[in-house]
Amino acid sequence: LSFRELARHVPTGVISAFWVGTSAGVLMGLGAVYAVAAEVPEDRISTFLAAPLIGSFLLQFPIGWISDRISRRTVMFWVAATASALASLLTLVTPGSWFAIALMVLLGGTIFPLYSLTIAFTADWLPQAQLTPASAALVRVNGVGAVFGPLVAAPLMAVASPVMFFWTLVATHAVIAGYIAWRVVF
Repeated sequence: LSFRELARHVPTGVISAFWVGTSAGVLMGLGAVYAVAAEVPEDRISTFLAAPLIGSFLLQFPIGWISDRISRRTVMFWVAATASALASLLTLVTPGSWFAIALMVLLGGTIFPLYSLTIAFTADWLPQAQLTPASAALVRVNGVGAVFGPLVAAPLMAVASPVMFFWTLVATHAVIAGYIAWRVVF
């Protein structure tokens, strides 16, 4: 299964895998940089960074359960839109506050399950024999996104403001939600 073939059969899977990788790369690669630059209290930085992983643990199963019962594309849209809204809200709250940490739990609970949804959505559209090569291709695409995200976000954070950390997450998830909405309509 070539990359071109995969993109032709399941473009939503390829696009989503890239942008989910981008957001995960930003979240995990630059979270500590943001926390220090935004002056999150030192005793809360580890909690701030662990919060998205806790959210992933808490929301992975419920989101997966829902996606097994209704349209996976619909679930992907709402999860991406929710992640974008949460990241947007995080630009408005005090960095490192307990409210910000709670929002980070929810943000991680939406960002990380998106990759699993992408894999499952891709599997829904391909024959069984193509699942392993498709999964391998999606891992590569996701990895490229994980490298791309910090390379874009870090300079934005340095030049404009540390809050570009969250605006990058807003943008990546808005792209996913927008692309999925466009695919549903067209």
